[in-house]
Formats: sequence, structure tokens, C-alpha cells
Amino acid sequence: VIGKNAVDLHAHKGGSSQVKALYEVTPLDAIKKLAGEKISVLYAQGYAPTKDGKQDPKLLKEAVETAGKADLVIFVGGWLHSLDNNEWGEDCFDAEASDKKTIDLIFEQDKLIEGIAKANPNLVTVIFGGSSFKFGAWSDNSKAIIHAWYPGMEGGTALANIIFGKTNPSGKLPVSFAYDYTDYPAHSIGEYPGDGIKVEYKDDIFVGYRYFNTFKKEVAYPFGHGLSYTSFEYGTVTIEKNEFSADEAVEFELDITNTGDLDGAEIVQVYVRDLDSELERPKMELKSFEKVFVKKGESLKLGFKLDQGAFSYYHPEKNGWVLEPGEFEIHVGASSKDIRQKIKITIQ
Repeated sequence: VIGKNAVDLHAHKGGSSQVKALYEVTPLDAIKKLAGEKISVLYAQGYAPTKDGKQDPKLLKEAVETAGKADLVIFVGGWLHSLDNNEWGEDCFDAEASDKKTIDLIFEQDKLIEGIAKANPNLVTVIFGGSSFKFGAWSDNSKAIIHAWYPGMEGGTALANIIFGKTNPSGKLPVSFAYDYTDYPAHSIGEYPGDGIKVEYKDDIFVGYRYFNTFKKEVAYPFGHGLSYTSFEYGTVTIEKNEFSADEAVEFELDITNTGDLDGAEIVQVYVRDLDSELERPKMELKSFEKVFVKKGESLKLGFKLDQGAFSYYHPEKNGWVLEPGEFEIHVGASSKDIRQKIKITIQ
């Protein structure tokens, strides 16, 4: 296990949301407990706060040597959300009332991960943080990447259970992870941060996946993405009719099958696309989702019901929500960029 975040405490910090936890299980403690006496767990700090933000060469050497001795390496790094630890510096934590100057991993952790991967390719990378980060060459050198966010008091236990396979993960990303901060719409089509005093909001309704999908921009990991230790097959969408009046709900069904070797959960996502609108709209918008647990080899039939609000948009000149008659597509998938099935309907 390599990385200072493997032993740091996170649950008792957080500025305005600060709480004093009764205890906290760190990743290193949980991994050691779950590994038991039959597995030897080595630890190296890997990185530390430095005034210039650079990687400490002594810690880098120690981490690479430790990685070379192991059968498997678990790197635990990322951000902090501490405001009471000045040694890290003000640019090194997730916080309110301030912006990161970069989304690079702090203290050149990317170089550390690359060095570890060269010494031992059997690498799992765990990142703590409340937001996205820049994906460099290190991400291609990791056999698995786990975004742990800030998981709380028992976060170390949950993390160890996932790594050791006791728990089948089923989380999905609530945001899009771009390759760099300049790829996000606030920068790419907006003008953030402006001149330092004024900034015009130009990204409009194209925020997050609405921008990336509409403008066909690639991302590192899309909104709604998430892997598990099993796989799911989406069946064909079945619907009784394809034409509806404006006051009717649109109902449809589909089967989802666990085609892997483990029981697991999947989050099925439903997006709507307006094919012809008076005003410009995103290519697709999330309108419904459902998380279902499916045993290996089994199938479940899911039913969805979309009311008129799922097909409406706010019209600023009319000062209200509008449902325009016309054609719509309903997309069903595992993420905003992994659409498995779609159907076309008409609202009269």
C-alpha cells in the first residue's frame, strides 16, 4: 500500500460541513485487517507536502522500491478537504470559496504512480476527492481506478471490501470527468474566469454531459459511468404504441440480464432527445433512472413511466414550460455515452 491518503483521516474535516467523527477506519488499517496474517502488507508514504509542490525524491525512491517487492500495489492518493492543516498549502484541498489552480494530482502524484507502475504493473489506483482530476499516462498504467470520493468513517472498510472482492461495486459517476479543466464548458465555450472582476455566463444550458454529448466532445469517463465485477445485457425496449397525446404518460419496459459470474447491481438510465425544437436544446437529457439488483444468470423486467415534464423545456420568452408536438427519442443505457437501446415516439 502506497500513499499518504491511506493513513490520513478525512471524516472529521470539511469546513462548513465539519463533523467530529467518533472514529475512522483508514484504508491501510482496513486492508491489513482483511488481509489477515496470511498476507504481508507493506506500506510506503509515497508523497508529502512540499513548499514547491514537487515530488519528494526520497519518498519516490522508497515507494518504487516497496512496489518492486510486492505482488500487488494499491496506491491511495488524491485530494484533501481539510482547512485546518496548513502544511498542505491552500491549493491542495477541496474547499468552498476558493478555486483550484489546476486539477493535476497534488505533489506530482501522477509521476509517482507512473514510477510505481514501472516497478510493478499490478497496480490499483485509489483517488480520494470531491471532484474530478486530470487523467495522465498514469491512468493507462493502472489495472483499476477507484474514485473513493470522501467515504466517511467506515470508508476504509468499504474500500478494502471492494478491492478484495467481498463487495461488488455498483456506483456510477454523477459528473463527467474530462481530460483537463480546459475541456469543461465553462472554459471551452464560456469565458471563466473572465477578467477577474466580470465573467459572462456563455455556456448556457450546456453544462456537464449536456455539453459533451451535444458538441461530440470526448471525455475520460462520462456521466453515469461505473464498472462492477459482473456484466449486464439490456434487452429490447417494448412499448405498446409510438404515438401519444400531450397529456399522456409514455410507458415502456425492457429486460436486463446479469450475464456475469457474480450477483450485482446496475443503474439503468433513461435519456430523452427532442428531435425538433423551436429553441436549441441539449442532444439528450436524463429523465429517469433505476438501480436494480440482479443475481447472476437472472433477468428482471423493468418498467418506466415518463410524464409530460420529461418532454418539456422552459421557454424564457413564454415564461413557462413548453411541450412542443413532434418526434422524440428515448435512449436507455449504462451511461450518457453508453446507450444500449433506443426508440422513437411522436407526441401530437
